[in-house]
Amino acid sequence: MGSWLVGQFLSAAAALACEIILTRLFSLSQWYHFAFLAISVALLGYGASGTFLAVTRRRIPLSLLAAGQALGTAAGYLAANFIPFDSFRIAWEPVQVLYMALYYLSLTVPFFFAGLISAVLLERRELPAGRVYAANLMGSGAGCLLSLVLQPYLAGVGSLLACAALAGAGGAAFAVGEGRRWRMGAALTLTLLLGALALRPPAGWEIRLSPYKSLMQVLRHPGARILFQRWNAFSRVDVVQAEGIRSVPGMSLGYMQAPPAQMGLFVDGDNLSPIQMSGSAADLAFLDYLPEAVLFQLRPGADIVIIEPLAGLAVWGALHGGAQHITVLMANPLVWQAVTETAPADANPFRAPNVTVIFGGARSFLQHPGHTYDIVQFPLTDSYHPIRSGAFSLSENYLLTVEAMRAGLHALQPDGILAITRWLQLPPTESVRAGALVVEALAAEGVAEPARHIIALRSWSTCLILAKRRPFTPQEIELVRAFAAARQFDLVTYPGMSEEESNRFNLLPEPVYFRAWQAMLTARDRRQFYHSTPFDLTPTTDNRPFFFHFFTWKQAPEVWQTLGMTWQPFGGSGYFVLIALLLLTLLAGIILVLLPLWLRGGPAAPRRLHAGTLLAFTCLGLGFMMVELPLLQQCILLLDQPTYAFATVLFALLVFSGVGSMMSARMPPALALGGTVLAALALAAGLSPLVHAALGAPLWARMGLTVLALAPAGWVMGMPLARLVSRLQERTPALIPWAWAANGVASVTSSVLATMMALSWGFQAVLVIGAGVYAGAALAGWRLVLLDDQQAHRQDDDAEG
Repeated sequence: MGSWLVGQFLSAAAALACEIILTRLFSLSQWYHFAFLAISVALLGYGASGTFLAVTRRRIPLSLLAAGQALGTAAGYLAANFIPFDSFRIAWEPVQVLYMALYYLSLTVPFFFAGLISAVLLERRELPAGRVYAANLMGSGAGCLLSLVLQPYLAGVGSLLACAALAGAGGAAFAVGEGRRWRMGAALTLTLLLGALALRPPAGWEIRLSPYKSLMQVLRHPGARILFQRWNAFSRVDVVQAEGIRSVPGMSLGYMQAPPAQMGLFVDGDNLSPIQMSGSAADLAFLDYLPEAVLFQLRPGADIVIIEPLAGLAVWGALHGGAQHITVLMANPLVWQAVTETAPADANPFRAPNVTVIFGGARSFLQHPGHTYDIVQFPLTDSYHPIRSGAFSLSENYLLTVEAMRAGLHALQPDGILAITRWLQLPPTESVRAGALVVEALAAEGVAEPARHIIALRSWSTCLILAKRRPFTPQEIELVRAFAAARQFDLVTYPGMSEEESNRFNLLPEPVYFRAWQAMLTARDRRQFYHSTPFDLTPTTDNRPFFFHFFTWKQAPEVWQTLGMTWQPFGGSGYFVLIALLLLTLLAGIILVLLPLWLRGGPAAPRRLHAGTLLAFTCLGLGFMMVELPLLQQCILLLDQPTYAFATVLFALLVFSGVGSMMSARMPPALALGGTVLAALALAAGLSPLVHAALGAPLWARMGLTVLALAPAGWVMGMPLARLVSRLQERTPALIPWAWAANGVASVTSSVLATMMALSWGFQAVLVIGAGVYAGAALAGWRLVLLDDQQAHRQDDDAEG
């Protein structure tokens, strides 16, 4: 028995580590919002495995299935890497739909084999279902931790090949149980080969990035070369030297000199951030012509904290402006390392004597800043992305929420200034929503008239928003007006501003930004204003932190009218991508579960038992993902990085679900089937307060707290499936593959559905809905147990008769 469980443990660890690493590869090769597809890909593979087993009834040796998982991991990556899928051409190039399907399906292969391994083991009556399920979940938990260790040392491709090698090792363990020495030798040979490839991936296996990413565009410049490329657990950082790099967002058109030469820093291939190649006063003169220069006229000799400046353009602005002390909050140490290793000695702003760099999440620091500052600055560090494309709708950002703005206000001295810079968009959206964050933060702090506490000005491309807890004085207003006139910036709003002042230099047909801001600041009911525009401008919160999600159903007619006639991939929002993917997963569910069941017919069991089985396992799949996904996204705030949240949350849920599955046979049915409802409701009510209370603690403490907080939920969430599978093993084992398939397909659908609900209603609502689905699973499972008992009693009575 031991070799089977060891093989299951290694297979599950390889699959889960592969899933987490795929989120990183999706973030790099496509965009961050594609990362959630890794979950959907994995679950589709698991669901398909159950159907395959039920339809074919073939029993392929487990050692060969593990070899399929190992080879499928490598082959699936290679296939996806070379398929010419381009999401930005899908609206007018139908072949891209085929490429997307091939791209998606190629990556399901390793999870298909991993699912087959689990399903075959669960069918074996000599192996207790609780122990098999526990080995699966504990192996998955170990894979979570393994993914964090592999990437800094082996990079993306090497880490994925290491997962393949681990699956090969699982095949060797299965070969021991099968008693076939040649299979064990072949599995060990495959493991060693894949391990060698992980240490030194072949030339040409490098990850291919989307051609629309900033890094790929810069590398097209003649003579461009990569000076620095390194991975850590949550990013890849590149530094490129190219003659054409000049990045000065928002610089006044009144500056007549050429910007200085720069290098470009990229995180996950995007968001170009300039590294200065000289720190001389002459080469930094352009900084006086950035909108943010007004900060140091308003607060000379300021003590400033700058949040996530990437390569440090905002730090240069503070140094040039005469700031007395500069505190830099940086979540990614690899960015600091890249600048330190590539910038000339006199051009590294982080080495200045009055600059202090603090590594860690900005929200954690702002929760307990230690002392207050003259200026808290949220600089612009992401690339311009047209909001009409909706490409970043799914990206959460906890630095652009009402709670983040309140934390920034709390870190200020009584007369300090909060500054945030965002891109200008037409129609006015991104800058107006950023303003709405500030307005609602001020209102939450008790400010009755936020309009007296806000000034905004714009360049030709960016908008700078200034806010104070105290009203701006006439002297401060006059200083900003003079600065804007001298630098040819347009004012957007200040206390008492008239429309005639709003559109003087960077001319637009209509003063749309002034009017949008005035409508927001003077509205009696701001909620009504946020919903009155074609785009959703509702301020984002920690419960719904999707700053770039502007979709409303008012846009739908325009989306359909322009589909295929514009370069923008989805006309109004990436929300339609989710809808299409939801329909795709529903279709997959019909093909994988309902159609095969109808064509082949089920085993000898009452029809009510069939329906109850499928309903119970479907609800378990839906419920698990409706709890897991909100927890993953909420814990990004607590743990600073998506990868840390992914690994820690899955580790806690899966390991303790394994413990729960081992204990499920000894638990009362009411607890085994119904405890999940209470757990989901408890998380909906208590997780957010716990997250905010723990911000500011060391990262290791927050990780430990996350595990402890989720352990009870994981424990009860592991019981229902193991309990019901054990019952099927005893009575109707032929139903197990169908139950496995139904659970997997429901999980795939739920991974998309939960994301859609979070975008619309927030994480707490999804958790509450998840509790309701788990209640349905408990009722269906309880009815299944009762029907099964009734059937057993009738069979006993017939035997006696």
